[in-house]
Amino acid sequence: MRITKRAVDSVSRPAKGYALHWDDELKGFGLRVASAGVKSFILQKRIHGKDHRITLGRYGEITTEQARKDAMAKAGLIASGGDPVADKRRAVLATKTLAEVLADYGEARNAITDRAWKDMAGVLGRYLPDWLKKPVNALTPDMILARHKRIGKATPASANKWGWYLRALHSWPLPKAATPTPRAALA
Repeated sequence: MRITKRAVDSVSRPAKGYALHWDDELKGFGLRVASAGVKSFILQKRIHGKDHRITLGRYGEITTEQARKDAMAKAGLIASGGDPVADKRRAVLATKTLAEVLADYGEARNAITDRAWKDMAGVLGRYLPDWLKKPVNALTPDMILARHKRIGKATPASANKWGWYLRALHSWPLPKAATPTPRAALA
């Protein structure tokens, strides 16, 4: 099917989960229809050897023409070696402080126990009190290495634990929206 306003309006919602409808003309451009009735435009492309499904916007908030133009622009960026997923992550990290990321991580990680999370918050709070209010992307490799060396002189095991926790936060995919968490008070 060619994704047009008429086609999107005529698509019915599935009984459960979601259904994907792909455009016949633009490879990777599609429509995701949720059982709740929400219709969103998507672009699915392979970036650096890994499949990514990028949500372009909800139907109603953007038009089919806007979604198609955005999909073509992102597909062109990907074809030329760009990574819109990483670009979006960098933009979010420009505004998120380390304390906010720590709070989000603690709330979203169901697999991490309260004890482990308290240890993580404690270690980072003990060795990084001055960094907790800085944006995550403001932390440079030189800053991290210098702090690791300084901590490692006194306690090498703590320096390694601190580095592991910092790396876990930095490589963790951020949630779509930041929400206040009960664990935020511990950070």
